Formats: sequence, C-alpha cells, structure tokens
Amino acid sequence: MPLIAQRPKRILTLEERQALLAATETLQMRCLFELLLATGMRIGEALGLTVADLDTKNSIVRIECQLARDGTRAQLKTEDPRRALDIPPRLTRKVCAVLLQRGALTDPDACVFASQPAPGSSARSSVPLSPGPHRPSEARGTGADAA
Repeated sequence: MPLIAQRPKRILTLEERQALLAATETLQMRCLFELLLATGMRIGEALGLTVADLDTKNSIVRIECQLARDGTRAQLKTEDPRRALDIPPRLTRKVCAVLLQRGALTDPDACVFASQPAPGSSARSSVPLSPGPHRPSEARGTGADAA
C-alpha cells in the first residue's frame, strides 16, 4: 500500500495562541485548550481524561485512554502513546477549580472534559466544539481540509 504524504505540522504563533485562548467562552474550555497547547496531546486523549488520571499534587497527567469517535472511553491503540506529562501548576489549579465547581474533584471516575455516560450510553464531550476558528482540529492545522 503506498504511503500518503502528510501535510507538515503547523505550530501556532504566540499571537494565535493568545487569540485562541481569548476566544474561549468558559473556564472549562480554556482549561482544555491550555492543556492541548501545553502538552501537545490529542483531543481524544484530553477528552478521555478522568480525575484518576490527574496527579494534582505534582501537576502530572497520565494519558492511558482516549475518547473514541463513538463517544466511549477507549484504551489507546498501542502502549507507545501511554505517557505521563507535566502540566503547569497554574493549569492544574484551574482544572481542579472546574472539577470542584462540578462536584467531580473527588470522583476518580469522573471525566475531566467529557460528561459522564448514562448507563447503556456513551460519554460525550461537555465542551462545545462549535464551528469556528477556536476548534482544536483547526488550531492544529488538521481540519477537514487535511484529508
């Protein structure tokens, strides 16, 4: 099978990062984008995070699962992407504030950025990813036109 050429990765400028964060509508959304920008993690990995994946004392997040396209929390496809990442302590405090506001800080199974699934259903993003320049796929330069 022939290899398909990938577009070169595009890194946001400081001004683009600032504009992206300024366009966020909620603290939860801002935390999500700050996490993506600070770590380079994929959107599915960020949406798949639970409180148990956060080490709030050491400002570390463990990437072990992802939110699949069908909305379920799924294991990563291989062992290689599993990792622990340092995040800024200020961001850790903001994420904790969001979780505390939702009453989820002490629930290890609570999703950080996605809503909890009802029995028999799947998790869904609780962060509105409405069309516009602040969507994570567009921020990475890998929107629908990347296909």
